[in-house]
Amino acid sequence: MYCENCGTKLSDHDAFCSKCGQPRSGGAAVKERRPGVFQYLWELLDDYSAQAWPILMVMLILMAVLTFISAYWFARLVGAVCIIYAVRELLRWYIAKKAGERYSPFMAKLGYIAFVVLAVALVIHFVLGPLSPVSRVKSMKFDIAPDYTVEQVINHSLTNPEWSSESGDDCTYVYVYGELDGNLVGFEFTLTSHGDYDYASLSDMAMNGTWMGEEMAVFTYMGLCGDM
Repeated sequence: MYCENCGTKLSDHDAFCSKCGQPRSGGAAVKERRPGVFQYLWELLDDYSAQAWPILMVMLILMAVLTFISAYWFARLVGAVCIIYAVRELLRWYIAKKAGERYSPFMAKLGYIAFVVLAVALVIHFVLGPLSPVSRVKSMKFDIAPDYTVEQVINHSLTNPEWSSESGDDCTYVYVYGELDGNLVGFEFTLTSHGDYDYASLSDMAMNGTWMGEEMAVFTYMGLCGDM
């Protein structure tokens, strides 16, 4: 038997021509080459990103609409561009779907990867990683000022506040320092945990390096709340 492409003589056991590589005719079985791991993952990413792309574009439109609340014209301009882009992509996706095709541009793959990474990071942060002592104290509200969090009171009253924490024997101390009327003022919060609940108390106050006790700390903090 001879090769139909170049005329080279083939043996009975040759599946391909030794000269040009042409598969032999006559029903010889040619083993199909399986896709590699990279090609499989790429096709899987292409499939999932095509499904998630319209959802991501709707999310982009919603976030872009929020930029119009901003007073900055640049933020509104960026929001308008994002809306135009998202609407265009939704139209392209819809046209491809009507034609029975799959629409998955390269940006869809990048967007899907970014969305998955962000989702995993949020799960790790909020589920696996508990809040730091500083964050827990910042979010608390005291009975003397139930309408404001500690962070709101401190940020409103002190200039350039700096937060830190220190572990004690059975509690955690959280400190914040900043300028108040030209003086260096610091507050000490004592944070304890009982089961799923955190308890914080204002335990001390310092002014220009001198600690003044719990009563002065509470009195000063009440004054700061009164100025809110």
